[in-house]
Amino acid sequence: MTNRGLLGIIAIVLVAAFALYLVYPSQLPEQPVSDSDVVVVEPPDNLEPDLIDQPIDQPVIKPDAPLEQPIVEPEFDRPRAIVNGKVLSLEIADSPEERRVGLMFRDPLPENHGMLFIFGREQAYSFWMMDMKFSLDIIWIDSDGIVVHIENDVPPCSAACPSYQPNVSALYVLEVNAGFADSIDLRAGTFIDLILN
Repeated sequence: MTNRGLLGIIAIVLVAAFALYLVYPSQLPEQPVSDSDVVVVEPPDNLEPDLIDQPIDQPVIKPDAPLEQPIVEPEFDRPRAIVNGKVLSLEIADSPEERRVGLMFRDPLPENHGMLFIFGREQAYSFWMMDMKFSLDIIWIDSDGIVVHIENDVPPCSAACPSYQPNVSALYVLEVNAGFADSIDLRAGTFIDLILN
């Protein structure tokens, strides 16, 4: 056999061996495990027997444990006010027409909802209840978010309506269903966190 033929056979054998190595990579032989390498973790003595077999990554819930009510998230994608631990979802009235109409001809607001009137500058703005269908608490708020005046349980009217006006300036006026201010002990001097997005 010529050297060229011998070299060809060697090349074929090497290629075949390399291909086998790629398909079946060499494995390390298994090492024997001695008793000193084994660590046994015992469950704590105070764990109830029926809870021992539960997977570690699962919460342990006793059958007689009361289930907590899920937390209902407020509508965080819209303007809101946070006051005395209560979150109010807000409708915004910041144009002259929206401020003129306000909540006229509307049904009572849903629970924990309000309408926030936003003005261009601080002033002692007056409000009335013409053509309203339900009573309101009207809350005047300055530019720092501090309540400066409250009118509680203001009734609707259809003729000769009185005006309600504070003797201090405000940048915002918040209207909510009557009784809301008392329900959270809202007073002049209370801070309202207005998140207007």
